[in-house]
Amino acid sequence: MTIFHTESGIAPLKSKLIQEVLSDTADVAAFDALERSFTPPAGYIWNIIAMDLLAGAIPGATAGSHEFSVKTGDIVLITGSSVFGSTVAWGNSHWQNADSAKLPPESNTTLMALLYATFSNNNPIKIEYVNGTDAIASGTRTIKLYIIERSIIS
Repeated sequence: MTIFHTESGIAPLKSKLIQEVLSDTADVAAFDALERSFTPPAGYIWNIIAMDLLAGAIPGATAGSHEFSVKTGDIVLITGSSVFGSTVAWGNSHWQNADSAKLPPESNTTLMALLYATFSNNNPIKIEYVNGTDAIASGTRTIKLYIIERSIIS
């Protein structure tokens, strides 16, 4: 049993595993971004235990890169980008394909930044896709989150 300290005392956390899946087909214009938020219900906190992100190469692009960032508020936890002709993908707890840049650069640091973040109703998970190429990103981007949801209401 996990214990959560509240102003009114100590309350046991009731937890369950949930999955959030988004297959996003919205076009993202050249040099534009699209942010998706995933928000726990009031009275609950979320911790990501696994995640899959995938965006394919951008057809018609001749320059630039595209990237995913996972944020909490305005703080970027992780970012991975690939050049226009490559996919950008996170899975199995690391950047599987991010050939242009990865922040933090070490896999263990990246994973820890993600796993130790706690998200709430006031502080949702934000996943941003940035198309920094010279073409429209029109393919499907996939976001899968595996989350432990814990009740903080006794």
